[in-house]
Amino acid sequence: MMLSRRALLQKAAAAGFLLAGGAGLRFASSARAAAGKTVPFAQYFYANPPQAWSEAEVRRGGQVTFVFSGDPPHFDPALTTSWYMLGAVGPVYDRLIRPKWGDYANPNTPEIVPDLAERWEVSPDELTYTFYLRRGVRWHDVPPVNGREFVADDVKFTFERYRGSVVDFLVAPIRSIETPDKYTVRLTLKERSPGFFPNLASTYAVITPREVVERDGDLKKTLIGTGPFILKEYVPKTHLTYVRNPHFRDPGQPYLDSYRIVIIPDESARVAAFRAGEIDYLWTNDVEIIKAVLASHPKTVVHRYHIPAASFHIAFRLDKDPYRDVRVRRAISMAINREEMNQLVYAGQGRAYALGIPWPVAFDDWPNKEAYGPYYQYNPQRARALLREAGYGRGFKAKLIYYAYGDDRVLQAEMIQNYLGDIGIQVEVARLDYGVWIDQYLKGKFEDMALGFTVPAGGMELGHDWTYELMRCQGVKNSWHICDPELDALLEAQREETDPAKRRAIFRQIWDKEVTNVYRAYIAQEVRFNMWHPWVRNTMGWGGYRWDLLTYGSSHIRTVWVDERLKG
Repeated sequence: MMLSRRALLQKAAAAGFLLAGGAGLRFASSARAAAGKTVPFAQYFYANPPQAWSEAEVRRGGQVTFVFSGDPPHFDPALTTSWYMLGAVGPVYDRLIRPKWGDYANPNTPEIVPDLAERWEVSPDELTYTFYLRRGVRWHDVPPVNGREFVADDVKFTFERYRGSVVDFLVAPIRSIETPDKYTVRLTLKERSPGFFPNLASTYAVITPREVVERDGDLKKTLIGTGPFILKEYVPKTHLTYVRNPHFRDPGQPYLDSYRIVIIPDESARVAAFRAGEIDYLWTNDVEIIKAVLASHPKTVVHRYHIPAASFHIAFRLDKDPYRDVRVRRAISMAINREEMNQLVYAGQGRAYALGIPWPVAFDDWPNKEAYGPYYQYNPQRARALLREAGYGRGFKAKLIYYAYGDDRVLQAEMIQNYLGDIGIQVEVARLDYGVWIDQYLKGKFEDMALGFTVPAGGMELGHDWTYELMRCQGVKNSWHICDPELDALLEAQREETDPAKRRAIFRQIWDKEVTNVYRAYIAQEVRFNMWHPWVRNTMGWGGYRWDLLTYGSSHIRTVWVDERLKG
């Protein structure tokens, strides 16, 4: 049953989303938040900015517990880009290279540092990348790999397996893979690719063992890597437990004895577990939850941020009627009151207007609402007129699927149903289990519309990775069936252009195509919070385009430690 706007207001207030005027919120830039060694990687802190810690101050041992709201669908990085899969495999797998994190890491343009490769060379024409691997690195001492040495053929096997997979974007630019010796890998590209090198540092580019695939046919059930932690136990719908890899290549790391992920679908239960000290690190989009936690646990570290590219939106099946008609898509977009949604769902602390194209590639600062054009402005009268012009004056029926990452998604789905009902579109909303939803959405097999997300194909090259494989006709992550020859020409042009000003002009054209043709109707975007107990040291929240954090990739878990003196 579709809720009235008044009912939505009451529901938002009851759920704790509605905070009049955002009263009482005080955010400080981390660079100014406190005297001493504050860590400048984050954008803003609500409370208690963390400090940097020297090696001499580290205390080894103990366990950190994180929380998922759902299970990983499986452990094979060639078969899904699921958030839960990436978080689950991150402590176990390594990559050739990875983004630097910590004291001076830039969240928008990360510095690339060695991981399994100790150094690399790039040819002057940027077509050949030669990686020199660390020697003496060993796989986990678990059958069927049994602790053998990591070598160049492991890289070749992994990258060749990625061809044609959901992470084909990582290896699609590669013409050939050579292994001149067991510690050298040479990758030759078909043509220059601005996203190729940073993508090898991304969460997706993990190196996996041949033996498991040869035995099982895939990596869905077995997780064995070269990383800092070994998966000890996975109990579906309950927990994942990891133990320290005693033969990890960096002496003294990881600092923790164990790492644990518990699975708690309900947000209120997750918050209760955090307040009871049963989990150490938590995420939420709800300002009221943050205020309540700080009232009882005032030393909690809270990081607040916005990702400069939007994520959640109304996704359309652009290969089907009525969504092929741009007038229908424009009408749906104009029916959404984004400013009201931001107030109701995020207490005005989110972003009413945002797009899946990162604004820094096209603008000098956050663009104002006019940059989104007329079809992002709330105008139900014009929306109804567009439907009449398209031949849908009596409206039509549609189905919207979604997964409830948090209570805000539930409320947004109901608001979309309400807004579209106002212009005559009768929407049936279906809340799906994660595995069903992610399969339908990522494969573009949803029936009509989805409350979907945008995730970069790699995530390290700001413009290319948020557009090329997502928006071109043959893009491997094009869940929406976008196919516009003019757009494809622009996407190809940005691959070759090296002049910054000209490249920005191309991305501005891509931006304008998105907002004019409404390939996806972006809605109000959340403010995001990460929080952790003060005894968790050397961790961080999300910031900018960092896809390598405790919640998403987890390579820095090797240097997280627990100060047991602060517990209790």
